[in-house]
Amino acid sequence: MIDLALLGLLLVMVLMGSLASVGWDTYEMRNRENWWWACVLGMECVLMYAQNPYLAAMLAFFTVGLWQIGRSWYILRGITIPTAAMGGVYILMVPHMGRWMVSPILWSFVAVGVGLGIWGIMGYLNKQRPYNLVVPPSWFGMWGIYEHGYERPHRHLCGQGNTLHLSSVSSLTVAAAVGLIIMGQWWAAFCLPFCLLPLALIYSQQVRHNNTLRINEPDRFNPGQGGMNLGVLAVGLQWIYFPVIAVCSVILIVGGIVAALAIAKPWTKKHKWMDSGRLAYWVDALGLIWWPAGWQKRLFGFGTATWFLSTVRMAEQRKHVNVYTAAHNEFIQQLLEHGIIGFLALAVYVGEALWRTSHGGPEGAAVFLLGLTVCSIASVNFPFTFFHEYHPSTAKEESWYGSPTLNVLCFVVALLVEAIH
Repeated sequence: MIDLALLGLLLVMVLMGSLASVGWDTYEMRNRENWWWACVLGMECVLMYAQNPYLAAMLAFFTVGLWQIGRSWYILRGITIPTAAMGGVYILMVPHMGRWMVSPILWSFVAVGVGLGIWGIMGYLNKQRPYNLVVPPSWFGMWGIYEHGYERPHRHLCGQGNTLHLSSVSSLTVAAAVGLIIMGQWWAAFCLPFCLLPLALIYSQQVRHNNTLRINEPDRFNPGQGGMNLGVLAVGLQWIYFPVIAVCSVILIVGGIVAALAIAKPWTKKHKWMDSGRLAYWVDALGLIWWPAGWQKRLFGFGTATWFLSTVRMAEQRKHVNVYTAAHNEFIQQLLEHGIIGFLALAVYVGEALWRTSHGGPEGAAVFLLGLTVCSIASVNFPFTFFHEYHPSTAKEESWYGSPTLNVLCFVVALLVEAIH
């Protein structure tokens, strides 16, 4: 059956990649290129099904979603081809993934954390902004430590673009260090202070910034996501050793969050300090765009990579504090782009991966903590979204958003999940 499916997709690719005229795109060459890569993605879905049917379903929603958006050539090089590349590497790597790989890969995460910690120390000691401490350029480019042009409250970025990405990456390195300790490699504890240091620098800088603001200024406090990620990591540890306590903790935490939101009502945009306007944006995106579009869109969404195009006009008309090129919540973005069915596919993939790894011995527990941290990050950031450009009509230069570092680490975590059987 798999061979027949692959043969069928090859035939479609030959015919449509050679003869298709107008379709997705009004220019036939672009349209043929779209067919080519859609067929490549289809082949990967077939091959991936034998390895992880839940992730194969996710890739299938991505592929089918290309038919929903019309001129998909515009996302071909920035989204479609990189996704096909990652899917191909995943298919090739999974048969070779083993438990013995977990330890060295976790140590590579910790090495990143130690590097960021040292970077943060250098930035703390050097008060000048911007500054560069680099070696002379060579075949390998320019290497060094730098901080470019930021003052409070974003003085410490450690080369990660903004504090949101730095918090995300540092949180993953902390989870890796804790995972190594669980695996019996207790000496990883000596690296934990370095991995935690960027989170501490972000928090201390935010506190200093808040103390300089007037009491009635709306940006007086923004808690960030570092503390949330560490809290989720703590609950993950409870689940590994004391599942009943973990369930009680989740109930109390969720209840507290719901109560706080009901009192503060951040979706009214009066309290953007709580979430930088995220909740208000999500409520409007789902309530004013997704739900009114009818049951076809509710079930199957607007299509691959449609979050920004679907919400930007709403954001401008409603005068949101930010225009989010990505939702900063991968689960909500999945709901809008691929509907209820696509959201359920993501939930099943994540749930199965977390359950399997949490019951997979010490190595599985370590990967479970990494996966849980990725889920925490994905609820307020966009670790699955590629680095992308936004060029507003009011600005002369484009802006770029995303974290390649975070993309890489999350992809490796997805591979590590397949090492735990």
